[in-house]
Amino acid sequence: MFRHLLTLATAILLPTALAVPAPGAPSNPQAPPQGVSPLVAEALTATAETVQFEAGHCQFHARVYQQCFGSSPSTSITIPSFLDNAGKTIIEPADGLPVTLDDTKWRITGLGQDFWAGYENGGVSYSYGKAKWTGGQSYNKDDAFTCNSASWSSDNLVCGSHEHPQSRFQEMNCAFECSPDKPTTSKNKRSAGNQPTTENNQISSTPNVLVVSPTTQVSPASGATSPIPYAHGACNFKMQLFNQCIHTPEDGWHTQMLGLLFGMQDNNRTTIVTYPEGAGRIDHGAIGLQGMGDFRLAYSNDDKQVYFAFNGGWWTTSTKDDGKEAGLCSWNAWTRSDLVCDAQHGVTYRLSDMTCVFLC
Repeated sequence: MFRHLLTLATAILLPTALAVPAPGAPSNPQAPPQGVSPLVAEALTATAETVQFEAGHCQFHARVYQQCFGSSPSTSITIPSFLDNAGKTIIEPADGLPVTLDDTKWRITGLGQDFWAGYENGGVSYSYGKAKWTGGQSYNKDDAFTCNSASWSSDNLVCGSHEHPQSRFQEMNCAFECSPDKPTTSKNKRSAGNQPTTENNQISSTPNVLVVSPTTQVSPASGATSPIPYAHGACNFKMQLFNQCIHTPEDGWHTQMLGLLFGMQDNNRTTIVTYPEGAGRIDHGAIGLQGMGDFRLAYSNDDKQVYFAFNGGWWTTSTKDDGKEAGLCSWNAWTRSDLVCDAQHGVTYRLSDMTCVFLC
C-alpha cells in the first residue's frame, strides 16, 4: 500500500499542490504501530555501500505520524523508498516501517552521502551531506532541497483528553540534489572492538533463564543443524509473542508464552533459515534455534522480558544501545493488558510483535 501511495505521489511535480485525504477519508485513518528505533531501522536497510543510481534530483514521499502513548505523544515517520533522477527506486529504507524520531535522528545510508531525518522544534528536518532543510520549507524552483507538505490532519495533540484527537499525520513530497559519487559506510559493519568480548555480554555471564533446563532444540525447515554459510554483519528477525491463558487437566488454568519466530535474515537481507512452526513455548526453558549457530531465546516471567543469546553474546528486549550490545530489539505494545487467567475469565490471549537485529 505504501509503495502504491509513493508511486502516485511522486508522479506529481513538486510545485503542484499536494493532494491529501479529506478529514475522515478512509485512505489510511489508522495510526501505525509504535515505530522501530532508528538504530534498528538502519540495520534493516543494511546498505553497507552506495547503491549506483542516476545523479540529479532524487525524491521521496514521507508520512509523519504523531500519536499518544499514555500522557505523551510519539513521533514517527515512514519513507517507503527513494527514487533517483530517472524515477527508479534506489533503496527502501527500513522496509517502509515507521521509525521513531522522539529521541534521536534516523540515519539512512546508500545514497552517496548520509541522509538524516529528525523531528525538532515542532517539525521534520532532513539533511544530506552538508545540506539541511525542513519538511515545511516552501517550494522554490531554485532550491536544491525542498519539500511540498500538506497540513497536519488535525490540531496539536492533547494526550489523555477525550475531547481532542489522539493521533494525526502529515504527508509530504520532497526532492533533493543527489549523487552516488561519495560512498558511505553503514554502521552495520562495526569495528572489532564492538564485537562480543569478555567485557560485554560474554557467554560466561549469560543469564540463567537462557541456560536453565529444559533446553529444546528447534531444527530449521532445511533440516540442517550445523551453521550454514551466510553474510556476516547485522542479522535480523521479526517475532510475534502469543500470550495465552488455557486450561489443561495436568496444569489447570495457566498462561503460556509462544514465540512466533519463523525465520532469520543475514546482513544482505537474505533469509537463511526458516522455522515453519516458530520457536514454540519460550517461557518454560530456553529454546535453541539451529541452522545459524548457537542461538537461544527464553521469556522470563520475573521481569517480563525476552532474553536472546547468539555465539557468545546476549541481549534482552530492554537492552539499550551503548556501542557494546550484542543485539537490540524494537518491541511494540501488547494488544491488551496482563491476562487474568482463571475459570471466570476463561480462555483468552494477547499479541505483541518485535523487530530485532544482532551481531552475526
